[in-house]
Amino acid sequence: LVLLGRSIGSLCALGTAVQHPEHVSALVLDSPVSCHWPYEQVSGTLWRGLAQHLPPLKAARRQLSCNCCLSASATPQGDRELVCLDPVDLA
Repeated sequence: LVLLGRSIGSLCALGTAVQHPEHVSALVLDSPVSCHWPYEQVSGTLWRGLAQHLPPLKAARRQLSCNCCLSASATPQGDRELVCLDPVDLA
C-alpha cells in the first residue's frame, strides 16, 4: 500500500501510516503542512514504530521553532526526521 497525502491530507496519510505501519510500503507527503505542527505532539514511540517499516532517512538534527509549536527540545524531532521530511528538506 502506498499512501499519498497532499497539504492537510498529509496528516491523514501519516496518521494511517502510524496506525497501520505493517500495511504501508511507502508514504508520499505532497506539500505537507508548513511547520512541524502537529507533528511535535506525536510521541517518539510512534515515530520509531513507523521507522521499523519504512526505509530510514538521514536525520538532519535541526532545531526547529516557531510561534505555533512546542520547543523542538520538548519534541521527538530526531525520531521524526528518520521517517518524515520537512518542507525545507525539499528546497
